Amino acid sequence: MIGVGDLARKMKREIQRTDPKEIWILLDAVGSGLSIDGIQDIKDLAKAVIEDNQGTDLYFVVSTNEYEFSIGADNIDVTTFKHMQFKNYEEYQKFILKTSEKKQRRYKNG
Repeated sequence: MIGVGDLARKMKREIQRTDPKEIWILLDAVGSGLSIDGIQDIKDLAKAVIEDNQGTDLYFVVSTNEYEFSIGADNIDVTTFKHMQFKNYEEYQKFILKTSEKKQRRYKNG
């Protein structure tokens, strides 16, 4: 979280400098070590960037294992590329366990 404010300032300067028509922001392993309030800060940053760049095609791709990021989000199953949303934690948990089971089978058969 220490670097998030700095990242936000750098992103704003770059966007203002280049005036892009399309913006891609890729964040990997975002949930590692973050508390729920830190996760909310990242979501708030995404909302602010979206609000500040109306009329620009903006894509946030967040790689994480944290349920809090999936709430209200357009989630993509990376094994099938299907879009999905979770109604509750139990639904999310079942999806993660099923995905893990598939991965384990793949490694055993690989």
